[in-house]
Amino acid sequence: MDLDTLFAPLGWREFEASYFRQQPILLDGALERFSHLVTLDRLNAVLQTHRFTASRLSFVKAGQAAPREAYLWNFRDESALVRTDGVKQLIENGYHLSLDAVDELWPDIRAIAEAWERAVGAYVSVNLYAVWAAEQGLKIHA
Repeated sequence: MDLDTLFAPLGWREFEASYFRQQPILLDGALERFSHLVTLDRLNAVLQTHRFTASRLSFVKAGQAAPREAYLWNFRDESALVRTDGVKQLIENGYHLSLDAVDELWPDIRAIAEAWERAVGAYVSVNLYAVWAAEQGLKIHA
């Protein structure tokens, strides 16, 4: 996916000239344009095969983080395997998933981050926020 597609319908040059570091913008568009990047199958595979720290993977509901032991085994270690039973229970109870640096997990997302890095001349990291409930998970932040 190139930057023009990522910033559609404006395209990268228009976004850079009119909005980048100047003002926020909401780019509406078909949700399907990103659906191939992260699927539930891909997310499940990553959660089942990687070790995470609680600072990289967290679950939040109404601005409050779930305790690490609810979703990580051996949470006192620097990194731990994910407790899939705990994840299921948190999601059923309305928690939202937050996973930082997904560009390090999926090559196609890394390619987008690297394209953006070349365009802006700065490090880019991509985070994933998965929401299964209608209520707010994270506190509003800038």
